[in-house]
Amino acid sequence: MLLVLFGLWRGMFKMIYGLISTLLALVLAVVLTTSVATAIIDNTQADEMIVTAIGQPLNALIPKGQQVVSFYDLDMDEETPDELGYNFDGQNYPFEDIMKDSKLAFLTGTVKGIVEKQVEKEGEIAVIDAVTAVVTSYIIAAATYIALWIALYIVIRLLCVLLKKAVSHTYIGYYLNKVLGAVLGAAFGLFLVFAFLTLVRLLGNYEVIIPVNTLIESSSVVKLLAENNFLYTFIADKIDLQSMIDLIMARISAISG
Repeated sequence: MLLVLFGLWRGMFKMIYGLISTLLALVLAVVLTTSVATAIIDNTQADEMIVTAIGQPLNALIPKGQQVVSFYDLDMDEETPDELGYNFDGQNYPFEDIMKDSKLAFLTGTVKGIVEKQVEKEGEIAVIDAVTAVVTSYIIAAATYIALWIALYIVIRLLCVLLKKAVSHTYIGYYLNKVLGAVLGAAFGLFLVFAFLTLVRLLGNYEVIIPVNTLIESSSVVKLLAENNFLYTFIADKIDLQSMIDLIMARISAISG
């Protein structure tokens, strides 16, 4: 409501510079991020540099990170599905044992989910390679998105200035300016809500997000918005992180080979 009143007071043209420039730049950046990030991975050594830079710190955080993991029949029951684990001296152990002495032990569930996805594709993989690939893909995607957003914002902002100069300040234009300002304020407020819900969903099941997910589930209105979050659907459809991870995994295999 406050944003609606703010928009009514400021008017469309005073808001449009920041609001439209920001929203349109955000959307276009989402659309272009996958293509640009993939081009960066294919045509530069940016991913290899990031892998080299974060590899040692991650190794320190996960001392047993070089352990190769796969799916094993840990409970010796053919009726149950195989579980993620590793083999040492002919004995199978659960994945959780790798994370026991790690400084990231509190993220065992998240790391396990990351590694499981890679094992499903590769058959087996070193824990550190899987984690490094995912972290690198997020860094590249985030950096690409931010750079695109800044560049697009500047271009769109300049176009908005030219548009304002082209519009005459007529009587009808004055009231349209105020009404559309209120509409834009409402749209921006709703966008902020969806952006927050998108961020929460992208962070997945990290321990720090669990209380937020609980609050969302407790509110029928917020839960309805979360379940119908067009922004998350749009981002998930346009940014193909899995393809980036696959490319980085291929680079890691080439480096280690």
